[in-house]
Amino acid sequence: MAQPQNQYQPVYPNMGTTGGQGYQPPTVPGQPPGAYQPVPQPKAPHDDGTKFRREGCRDVIWAVLFILQLLLMIGLAIYMGKKHASDPKCDPKVDQDCNPDTQVNIDGKAWGIICLLIVGGALSCVFWLELIKRNANCLIWFCLLFSVAMFFILGLVLLFFGSLWGGLVFFILGGINLLYVYFVKGRIPFAAAILSVVSGVLQLFPASFAMAYLVVFIQAAWLIVWVIAAGYTLGEIERNKSTQNQQGLVYFLFLVSFFWTSQVVKNVMHVTVAGVVATWYFLFPQNTPPNPTKEAFKRATWTSFGSICLGSFIIAVVKALRTVARSAMNNKNEFVRCLVMCILNCLDAIVQYFNIYAFTQIAIYGKPYCEAAKDTWELLKNKGIDAIINDDLTGTVLAFGCIIGGLFGAVLGAVLGYLVIPVPNWWIWPIVGFLIGYAMTLVCMEVVASGIVALFVCFAEDPQALNETKPEVYNRFRNALTSNGVSQQSPLLLAA
Repeated sequence: MAQPQNQYQPVYPNMGTTGGQGYQPPTVPGQPPGAYQPVPQPKAPHDDGTKFRREGCRDVIWAVLFILQLLLMIGLAIYMGKKHASDPKCDPKVDQDCNPDTQVNIDGKAWGIICLLIVGGALSCVFWLELIKRNANCLIWFCLLFSVAMFFILGLVLLFFGSLWGGLVFFILGGINLLYVYFVKGRIPFAAAILSVVSGVLQLFPASFAMAYLVVFIQAAWLIVWVIAAGYTLGEIERNKSTQNQQGLVYFLFLVSFFWTSQVVKNVMHVTVAGVVATWYFLFPQNTPPNPTKEAFKRATWTSFGSICLGSFIIAVVKALRTVARSAMNNKNEFVRCLVMCILNCLDAIVQYFNIYAFTQIAIYGKPYCEAAKDTWELLKNKGIDAIINDDLTGTVLAFGCIIGGLFGAVLGAVLGYLVIPVPNWWIWPIVGFLIGYAMTLVCMEVVASGIVALFVCFAEDPQALNETKPEVYNRFRNALTSNGVSQQSPLLLAA
């Protein structure tokens, strides 16, 4: 059946930059190929019907600017590092603050405990992912009710110690949380279904988690580069007695560079994971490519890299402004300080949340950043409440998983440091174990969070694609939306 020239065709482009096989509309039984058409969605004024077809790199100028500043920072770090490599070392006879006894020496036993804690952190991630996949609904209910119970318990503790107003505040907060649980209980089945499905999808493509841990090492390397470049440069500027305005400008530019690079690295991971989930959504199981994570990563670091750099730059500027405002303000005018910080904190949270969905549009459809931002605005206007509640319900489970991972690491560290591999000062290892377990689980949960947003966007914009490729998952989502008295006018339910 011939299709009009401007007909909406969801050809998913995440299979490489050229020549890849994209998502093809499935064949409807009893009808000729191409008969399947998704449910028509309202088009924004800027939508010309070709949003699924993208060629070439987008927002190239921002990719060039980002690479130039990164090379400048690396070059500056190398120059400053060599220049100050011959600086005199710490001498306790000259410098009273120098104390060689405070240096930390890590022996073989300590390295053995650290390696075992890392393995324990990885096992806690696998355990929590499997638990999410099998019991997502129960976990959401448990986390919600646990938070309510903690407010009431803290209120009772404060009352016991004689703090009437403190106890009253926690009782009020507990009541507000209880009302929230009552009003969102009908949305829990859908959030649980998405959480469970995403956990299963990412277990099918575990390379996403490996890439996430690679990102951690890249962030650590970037932190070292930035500290060397910024620390020595700002020190020399101060010694040269530059004006306060000059020092402030250089400090702000260094902050922008730090946040920009950190955000680009983080958002490359988000776009890659979102691309993997979108690949599963549109292609699995018939047309899944051999390595979807590799293809999604290639797309994030090539065709969509400029768009990621542009969105990350906006976040970086806001974060740099917030940091400068926090460090520059004194306590003489506390009201103005609180007002400015409140505005900047709210702006930072809004921009970050908005960009998560904009980057997801970039990952799925390969849009330039400005077009992705416009479509994200339309999505959040129509289905924003569903998105916010879904993120909140799933986020409680992910945050609780990080705490469980940290507690497991703390117990493992105590056991290893005291019983299995006895070491002096064994009490430090529960703290180290908590930090390692929490950090490793946090990385995994960030991957899951990216997958949740991607699956939500895919289902919100093209639910029929899921119905044709994986009808059992589609029915699971639709049944979850219609259960427990969810409004029939819900935008998600209307789209499905």
